[in-house]
Amino acid sequence: MRMTLNTAQHRTLAATAALLLGDLALWGATGFHLLTKQQLPVEMTDDLLGTSYIVWKDVFMVGLDIAGPAAAVIVTLGVVLLRVLRTRP
Repeated sequence: MRMTLNTAQHRTLAATAALLLGDLALWGATGFHLLTKQQLPVEMTDDLLGTSYIVWKDVFMVGLDIAGPAAAVIVTLGVVLLRVLRTRP
């Protein structure tokens, strides 16, 4: 049995696919990290004494711990909307 989609379902499927690609692009643009990073160590050098020390720079790099559940929510909403928007004979 083949499933035919109506116009609203096509739009829902396209929007779900676009959101999933956006989620993947955001995760990829920040480096495909498993865990979200909020700070990165940066090595600085003291000009007076010549010693080096670590300073933590504030950044936000999305990890799979955020991108994965976001993708799950997007897919779940897409499937629910596809079921709600179906036409019955």
